[in-house]
This record gives sequence, structure tokens and C-alpha cells, in this order.
Amino acid sequence: MSVPTATPVDEATTHWHYYADGIDLDSVFQEATEDNTHDSFMETDDGCDRWHTTIGGTHMYHVLSDTLLTLEEAVERYPSLLNHEKLADGSRCGALPIGGSDRRVEVPLRAITGGYRDENHAITAALNPVLRPGESIREITEATFYRHADTRTIVSGLVGATLSGGQPTHIGWLFFGLAQNTPPQDTPSSAGE
Repeated sequence: MSVPTATPVDEATTHWHYYADGIDLDSVFQEATEDNTHDSFMETDDGCDRWHTTIGGTHMYHVLSDTLLTLEEAVERYPSLLNHEKLADGSRCGALPIGGSDRRVEVPLRAITGGYRDENHAITAALNPVLRPGESIREITEATFYRHADTRTIVSGLVGATLSGGQPTHIGWLFFGLAQNTPPQDTPSSAGE
């Protein structure tokens, strides 16, 4: 999950966007709205404090693209979709599917007779079976090895990695919408009561 980003359109209107990981749209939307019900007061890019709701104030979403976009493409594209009739009242938001070619894996290193001679051999043995065509290892995020007490060869373990370069797959959603701005209300002072 991320924090909603607000961008003023004019003094009365702000548009916002919010990225969330996950592919089950109903679950991702529900979690995003529940996590952000308190995110109604924000300082906007122009430095003015405004009261407005973001994703926490929406009650429904509408998917407005059937094409996987990168997050950067979606952030660039969503402002052109803000005038969609289904988003006009601010109680509903738009949703765009986000794709990416990076994926994270955690793979057990299976024990073999004679063990693995070094960590590179062990990492290669663990990750090669899960690499898809065109993918490469971008980063090793975890490497836990268990060694033979006498020979110190690697017997088993766990390897975590970020793989990149494969076919883009669905990884999340960009939600976006319009919010009406109002200046923050002064809270009544209890002095003199």
C-alpha cells in the first residue's frame, strides 16, 4: 500500500491517486479504503491545507482500462480519465490495472548427495528451475544456507530473489479520483465556557 497523492486542479478541486499491490480488486479496494478512512486532511502541492477525501471517502470503483500499464504510464494517463461520468460525484473512483515484469520468489534449496560446493552454485541450483524465459536474477534478497558439520559444503537452505525481464503480469491497481476541497474548519475553542 501507499499514501494517497493529492494534486490541486483549482481552488475547489483536487485529484488524487493511490497505488496498491494485489490482483483481487475487491480485496485490494476494501483494504485501501479501510486503511485510509482518516486520510481526509492533506497539504496539497501548492502548500495550502485543504480538507478533502481521497480513496477512504469512496464507496465504489470503476475499472477504466483493460490494458496492463506500468505504474508510471498509469500515473501519466489517469488525469485524462478524471472527467469520466462515473467519477463525477466523487463517491466513486477509477481503477487501472498495473503490470510489472519484476517478481519476487523464495525458493527452498533442496538437499543433494554431496551438497553444493559454494554459495553461487547453491543459488544457481535453487533459482534456475523457477526462471521463466527472458528472466534474469536482478537481486538476491535472502540466502540462508545449512552446511555439513565436517565438509562445510552447503546441504540445503532458502534463497530469495527479485527476478526481472519476464513477461509483464498483473501486480496491482492504481486508484484515482476527484475530491472537492474546502478550507479546514476552525474547531470551537473551549475557552470561556
